[in-house]
Amino acid sequence: QSNPRIVLEVRKKNGLLYLHEDNMLKTLLEIEEQMPNFLKIESWRSLYIDYDYPYVERVYLDWEEYRINLHIIHPIPEGQVPYYHPHPWPSACRILRNAYRMRLGLEVEPDHVVDVSNLVMSRNSAYEMVFPNTWHAIEPLNNVNVPSLMITGKPYGIVIPNQAGHQLKELSQERVESILELFRYLYVSETE
Repeated sequence: QSNPRIVLEVRKKNGLLYLHEDNMLKTLLEIEEQMPNFLKIESWRSLYIDYDYPYVERVYLDWEEYRINLHIIHPIPEGQVPYYHPHPWPSACRILRNAYRMRLGLEVEPDHVVDVSNLVMSRNSAYEMVFPNTWHAIEPLNNVNVPSLMITGKPYGIVIPNQAGHQLKELSQERVESILELFRYLYVSETE
């Protein structure tokens, strides 16, 4: 029995074969150009993602069919293992400061993930995850927080392990403002 989650769509366009039409990295770059304006908006919402390591503070804004996520990724306590998981939506991410180690895998059949690569993603690096059978685990390096921008698209409709039944909390308004101020500095002050 085949697993439809691992079927890749191949399209021919301008004589070239593409594995997918969506280009989340292009969307990331387009949104980054407008970040100073997005960071002036007052309707940002928040979540504290603490169902597994690393814990993440997320401040987010829905825009058109995308979600703009500002992340503060916290170091993992000694002896803990980073959470290996797929994303429930296509995404692209930019590391804005510091670095994290990223383990990449591919789910080749249900509950069987094959490791594909180990990478170190450092300041200004960017990547996309556009297939629901791609898994990753991230681990901040040097015991410091890693701020990142992640753009997500429409959900695939898959269930992510470890999330079922876990209630996420919002961040305090003071913490949201602190995170927005950091991203204003990263996207406005450092580009002036």
